[in-house]
Amino acid sequence: MANGDKRLTTGHIGRYCHVSRGTVLKWIRAEKLHAYVLPDGQYRITQAAFMDFLKEYNLPIAEELLTGAGQASGAGSGSRA
Repeated sequence: MANGDKRLTTGHIGRYCHVSRGTVLKWIRAEKLHAYVLPDGQYRITQAAFMDFLKEYNLPIAEELLTGAGQASGAGSGSRA
């Protein structure tokens, strides 16, 4: 996958931003962070959408996001609505 195509979980976003998954869900519901819902109710965020979020709110962007290194979505690491 290209860097912008990588799918991230709410747990990954929370760990990156040092917040709970609940906070990430609030950002999604407030439409501050664009996400989509899988059939089982878990959210996924594209890396491109996460980068846009970080830029919009002037948050630091780690080298792992710029180079495409790091973790992609994994089983059981998302969050249900």
